[in-house]
Amino acid sequence: MKREVNSVVPVFSIIMPVYNAEKYLEHSLDSIRNQDFSDFELILVNDSSTDNSLAVCIKYAAIDPRITVIDCKRNGGAAVARNRGIKEAKGNYLCFVDADDYIDRDFLQQFYKALQENEYDFVKSGAYEEYYDKEDLVYSRKCMLEQKNCQGLKEITEQVIDMEQIPLFGYIWNSAYRMSIIRAHNLWFDKTLTVNEDFAFNVAYLPFVRKMRCFSYCGYHYAKRNNTSLSSQQKNYDYEKHLLKVRSFLLLLKQNQMETQAMLDKVYWMFTRFTFSALEAGTALETVRKEPIFAAYQNHSFGSVGCKKKLLTSILQSNKAFLIKPTVDLMRFVKQHLPVLFAKVKK
Repeated sequence: MKREVNSVVPVFSIIMPVYNAEKYLEHSLDSIRNQDFSDFELILVNDSSTDNSLAVCIKYAAIDPRITVIDCKRNGGAAVARNRGIKEAKGNYLCFVDADDYIDRDFLQQFYKALQENEYDFVKSGAYEEYYDKEDLVYSRKCMLEQKNCQGLKEITEQVIDMEQIPLFGYIWNSAYRMSIIRAHNLWFDKTLTVNEDFAFNVAYLPFVRKMRCFSYCGYHYAKRNNTSLSSQQKNYDYEKHLLKVRSFLLLLKQNQMETQAMLDKVYWMFTRFTFSALEAGTALETVRKEPIFAAYQNHSFGSVGCKKKLLTSILQSNKAFLIKPTVDLMRFVKQHLPVLFAKVKK
């Protein structure tokens, strides 16, 4: 199913923020240019790179009229770069690709087919998480969604929480958005966030979604580079901003009268994961204890959950440092020295 390029209104606008990605950029751009579905524009937003990324962008724009380059003179971060791209986008649907990732040849074709089936406002797919040690691919994990069509805020909310268990809801690169919704409701990425800006954008978009399509196709390759030093974790992990997910989901459940055992189990398991990650990265246990959600979490009785979840939730709910500290130390060791094993165990 080929579609010719429409120079006025392309079907897809693809936005790619670019910052110091010259090692991976050509592979990523080639994967987009070689799509079976050709009716798209690609907007490259160079976020004041200090390597040769801009030169690569300009080279590709010179050989492909579908590519536009925006050169930001000051580094503003991914949220600002994506907002610049949204401002210039002309397509009917919006997609995102990161500069060190790539997509399969049929990626846009599959999304176009899914969008046309029932005029969906929001389409989500699966993806591959690919773990790299230096430049070598050492492990690939296929993250799939079940085929499901959702209508109405309650059904969509339940599906969204299920997706984030994988997790696949919070990402933007496995998604297609209706541009008319983004324009009508003036939706932008929150430039004050340095993490979870993707999740916040999806939450802001969600109330305007009438019909959502989830499909099992996996055509996006998400690269996870090996950067597991403790100093890097401490610099990049912001516990407060990660709790945005938990607060958002608890509020959604309350607003839609969906505070069932099963739904609360899922949200409080997310809280368990985020809290252990925060402790691994150096957040003090006292900070966790002062978090208002922690009191509610301690009083929550989990229903039927697996052995791993039962063990970790019991340890954290106990609030006993002599149990929590060695658990965190073990997690940190495995994450730093055995990242592939950690990726397999966390499934």
